[in-house]
Amino acid sequence: MKDLGRATNCVGIRITYNQNSICLDQSTYIAEVLKRFGMADSKPVSTPSDVNQKLSMNATSNNEEDENITGKVPYQELVGCLLFIAQGTRPDIAFAVNDVSRFNQNHRAIHWKAVKRILRYLQGTIGCKLRYSKNGNQDLVGYTDSDWASDIDKRRSCSGNFFKLSGGAVSWYSKRQQTVALSTTEAEYMAWNRFG
Repeated sequence: MKDLGRATNCVGIRITYNQNSICLDQSTYIAEVLKRFGMADSKPVSTPSDVNQKLSMNATSNNEEDENITGKVPYQELVGCLLFIAQGTRPDIAFAVNDVSRFNQNHRAIHWKAVKRILRYLQGTIGCKLRYSKNGNQDLVGYTDSDWASDIDKRRSCSGNFFKLSGGAVSWYSKRQQTVALSTTEAEYMAWNRFG
């Protein structure tokens, strides 16, 4: 065995140190993904998804966005890259990536536009990092929440959670609930009950 010193890179995640904290980021990988999918010069946006738009299997409009583009664009490849980023160091895109991943088998132009919006968001936030501080709160703090029936096709709600330790996120997820909630209270209870 050989001591190579402190880790600086692990599975595409860059690790940086200073006197009181450790930071994790995927800025190099994100830059590579932006370049690979032709979005390196894209205009940044402030949110990963458009809150005024609900994606569905039967997304329709009065223009070319009605077109089914399954197999014509590298949709699954890009969603896979975004899943790796969301699970690695970017809890801020977890919900948006979960939303677009539902259309891997049948995507339209409107879904492709939503996936590219996530890239535009990453373009503007490429320097974001997870920071774990030596002096941060050593208590494990968790948050959980749910919407109600945001999945237009199956009427299922989406749950999410976020756990923090030493000032940085250590666990997070965004997932469709397995059954249909009949009220917001039931959706919230189902989200909480998974970890309660």
